Amino acid sequence: MIANCTTNNAVLYFGYSGDQTSTVTTTITGGVAPYTVVATMNRPLKCNVVNTTGDELWLPGAGTSSSANTSCPGTGSAALAPISTGTVNASGGSYFVNVTLMADAVITFTITDANGCVTTCSRTIEAEDIRCFAGNSGNAKVTMCHQTGSIKNPCIKICVDQSAVAEHLAHGDFVGLCTSDCVAPPNIVAAPGALDIDAGFKVTVSPNPTVSQFKFYIESETNEPIHIRIYDVLGKVATEMYNVNRNTTIELGDKLRGGTYFAEITQGKNRSKLKLIKLN
Repeated sequence: MIANCTTNNAVLYFGYSGDQTSTVTTTITGGVAPYTVVATMNRPLKCNVVNTTGDELWLPGAGTSSSANTSCPGTGSAALAPISTGTVNASGGSYFVNVTLMADAVITFTITDANGCVTTCSRTIEAEDIRCFAGNSGNAKVTMCHQTGSIKNPCIKICVDQSAVAEHLAHGDFVGLCTSDCVAPPNIVAAPGALDIDAGFKVTVSPNPTVSQFKFYIESETNEPIHIRIYDVLGKVATEMYNVNRNTTIELGDKLRGGTYFAEITQGKNRSKLKLIKLN
């Protein structure tokens, strides 16, 4: 029995509409159906952070039979981690939870088949509370790291309206707090321990930075299909390519706008992650 965990959004920004929620899914094959699936998180939900709108959310999907600790109290914090139990009726079926988070978390699915065999899979979601409040108005804006162009102070924290985020991203700014080197942090696309790289698997990319397209060269000793996925700084998929041949040069990214991106290259259990810079 094999359980595979995936997510449609590995990096969340709480307070930025459309980029604060992730669907985490497990798909089960093998074993004997039906399967009992228990989904949980490695910590309680954060609740009433700053104000009453500062609640994380946990919403289980179809097939759920029971849940606990999945809603926030009117005041204070949650004490126990959320947990939901559901049923998947056939091999190849899936179960999911939708999560809205403001801090990093690991979502784990424990699957038990009809014969009592057990397997698990996990997915790490990176999240940050990027709300900033405009003075005494109570109007929440979005925290961004602004590239100043100054040698002395190359980046500063700013608060912008949600409608202005896209324009700032196009100029090289990134969502969230500034880092020590003023470079957007890479997004997490796999749970800790899930990055298994064989000695024969190697990925190089050049030129990087580029004004046109990136050239990926993937060395591998196996014939398993290769998948290249490129994310933007919000964790959204910008472009991807399936069934890439090994030991060949692949060109991607000519239509990407200027900015920072992250590439994930997978082949079976092998994964490689690279930071990409596209110049205008």
